[in-house]
Amino acid sequence: MRLSGHIVRMADERKPKQLYYGEPAEGKRNRCKPKKRLKDDIGTTMKSLAMEPKAIKTHVSDRSGWKTKVWCEVKAFEKDRMTYARLKRDLKKNVTIEK
Repeated sequence: MRLSGHIVRMADERKPKQLYYGEPAEGKRNRCKPKKRLKDDIGTTMKSLAMEPKAIKTHVSDRSGWKTKVWCEVKAFEKDRMTYARLKRDLKKNVTIEK
């Protein structure tokens, strides 16, 4: 996520930024299930972290703010993930004990 902020702040002529925002020069993406681009994958990650992908340009202009926001969102996501894993494990243990 921090790398995506770096890419967005890059100059337009830099290759990583061109790859991030680019579309295939030839061919086309399938209608049924198109292959994901880097931009699509980062957008999915941002949604799972409760961040708005469309607002990335406004967020990354403040480097320290972006770093803090990403760190806090990842921390909250990991806390929720661990809570869910513990709950799932406890439920599984209770089912096996009752049998």
